[in-house]
Amino acid sequence: MAINIKNLEERIQKKAHVVDSNTSVDDLSDMVEAALLLTGSLKTYADSSELPTATGSNEKIGFIQDIKAIKFNNGKEWVTTASGEVQAPTGPSGPTPTTTYYGTQFGYTLAGDTASSPHLNNIQKISFASDGDATDIADITISVGQGTGGGSSTHGYHMGGAAPGPLASANAVIEKFPYAVEENSVATGNTFSTHLRDANKEMIGDRTNIYTAGGTDNSPTVYKQSISQFSAASDGSTITDYGDLLPATEWNYMAGHSSATHGYMTGGYAATPGYSNRIQKWPFASAASSTDVADLTYADIGIAGTSSANHGYVSGGSGPPARNNIEKFTFASDANATDVGDKNASNYYQVGTSSADNGYVCGGFAPPGGQDYIFKYSHASDGNSTDIGNLAVGNHRAAGTQN
Repeated sequence: MAINIKNLEERIQKKAHVVDSNTSVDDLSDMVEAALLLTGSLKTYADSSELPTATGSNEKIGFIQDIKAIKFNNGKEWVTTASGEVQAPTGPSGPTPTTTYYGTQFGYTLAGDTASSPHLNNIQKISFASDGDATDIADITISVGQGTGGGSSTHGYHMGGAAPGPLASANAVIEKFPYAVEENSVATGNTFSTHLRDANKEMIGDRTNIYTAGGTDNSPTVYKQSISQFSAASDGSTITDYGDLLPATEWNYMAGHSSATHGYMTGGYAATPGYSNRIQKWPFASAASSTDVADLTYADIGIAGTSSANHGYVSGGSGPPARNNIEKFTFASDANATDVGDKNASNYYQVGTSSADNGYVCGGFAPPGGQDYIFKYSHASDGNSTDIGNLAVGNHRAAGTQN
């Protein structure tokens, strides 16, 4: 009987992913023994930066403690399965730690809206290692659009969104899915005290705490001003009221960004002043409201946000009209954004996802509905985007995260 090695590897990964202090010695032994049958040796590493150089090492397998995953050496590079995905590439200063905002392996678009089906439930994955189309890998539990993305070092999160039913309905549920294996999301036990949609699309946080800001409650005309925080360390953790966005206004349709120390919201719509070009930020270190630190070039809604180690980026959006500009602002200086390039198409309600070296803009809206674009632009040098592939399912108002 033939043995499906890929399925065996995936089952080992699932076992490794849930290892904790309660895992029995027998279960650990079985997992290691199965891994050894595949590759012949095993060592434990604190994180991926400790892995030896793949091309010069006799080590064929390692358990990575911080992401609870087994990595295999295929002779050229460390991968998450012996026949599968590429291990995290190194950033400009060496291996990228899992605590950074930007991703090292994959970007994800979560759910969203489209013309033919008002709400989607797809989890789509984009490789940072090579250009190409996205793959539809799993589902969140319900079909929603206009949700918020988040991430810890091991899981991606989908929060809130417009639930099935009337357009005014909204969802209060927080779900998560594992980065290590391709599985459907599960409810975390966390729920917002009020329903939430149209908050930041992109992940904001330091992978320990996750943030949402602004958004809309059950009515399209009831906009939210609050910044909320919850811990990714345990399911069902308390959602705290962390602070507020700029005073006397309520916000939605904004982009999300993160530096190592602060969360950022850009653009969007508020009851006052309407379409906005503001760049707002708040600290991760202690609860606080946002401050107005700079301006974008244009006042837009539905822009896509990405982040490198030192800069935030926005692209597209509608003022109206729909735009194709790419803007950059510096985290350290609180200076206004500058126009540094153009996207391949003018659209809005797209979502951003970030690697260390590049920003990715996915989907978007132009009549009659969702688009399947994947555009990439460099974080290392200013310039226009390139069209690198297509989503498996076109969308707009999706949520975004990265691992």
